[in-house]
Amino acid sequence: MIDPDDFQLPSTSDSTGDISFEFADDVIAPEEPADIPAPDIDVDIDDSFEDTVEPLDPVDPVDPVDPMDPVDPADDPELLPEEEAEHPELAPEEEPELEEDPVVIDPATGEDEVVVEDGVHGDSHEWTADWFFQGEWGYCGPTSVAFIVNEFMDAGITDPETMVDRAIELGLVDDISQGMYMVDLNTLLNDAGVPAEYGQGSMDELNELLDDGYGVIVAVDSGEIWGDPADAAGEDNMSDHALVVTEIDTNTGMVTLADPGHPDGNGLQVSIEDFEDAWQDSSYEWITTTAPDQDLAPTEDAVAAGAPGTTGWEKLAFLNLTGDERIN
Repeated sequence: MIDPDDFQLPSTSDSTGDISFEFADDVIAPEEPADIPAPDIDVDIDDSFEDTVEPLDPVDPVDPVDPMDPVDPADDPELLPEEEAEHPELAPEEEPELEEDPVVIDPATGEDEVVVEDGVHGDSHEWTADWFFQGEWGYCGPTSVAFIVNEFMDAGITDPETMVDRAIELGLVDDISQGMYMVDLNTLLNDAGVPAEYGQGSMDELNELLDDGYGVIVAVDSGEIWGDPADAAGEDNMSDHALVVTEIDTNTGMVTLADPGHPDGNGLQVSIEDFEDAWQDSSYEWITTTAPDQDLAPTEDAVAAGAPGTTGWEKLAFLNLTGDERIN
């Protein structure tokens, strides 16, 4: 800072009238900063440090973004997870995996075997050509026997009187209107050329037999099968009807029947619960073939078990009403 005492005013002015100023000789000029020597620092860089430094990957040039035209996430083929959360409609759809049907190779032939669909026991479609309506009261047993013979022997029976007359000839029944006992129906089926046996079964055993292609006749309470209101009002716990079980589907909960006593009995369906209740009334009586049918179980097991049509059974026959013509 300059001290005002350092200035001296002149005592006189020059000829021009201008006033001049003179600085005193003892004006002190500001000192210049002293030079400070730089420190001598010796840095020893370890050569191994250079080895730990990896070069950076080159960065792709970024296209300039127009602030007035923001990027649409749909233009990005690979959305980040957070972008998918913000725009779920833009996330790529996952293609459903197609399940292939299981294929089982028969080691004996090297060919594909038929795989039974899980939960389905039996094949009701195979029985549709075997059915016909019994027409008369008491004919359900002999007609059910005819269904089995049609399927196992390709007999082609369509007249309910055919098996009724044979039962009378064998002395198994006098008054057919009163029906027939299951044990006598078993005798009639064996006489027709299809080996079978009488007994009591269960739902689990029934499923297994249908899986393997066996024929099964059961005794049931018809009122529970047909939904008779009178039967529902007062359960009589008595079986009065015979029919063939062709399929049980645990997926749908339905049993398919070849019922000779119902006009729409070809493929008649009832719930598993209703069927079991109706069958229980006979203490689960049934007649089962002792071998599977080759059409219901077309495997080597059917041949080994002696299924009809594989061991000469196709040459057997039974007599019709006239008693002199064979039915093939």
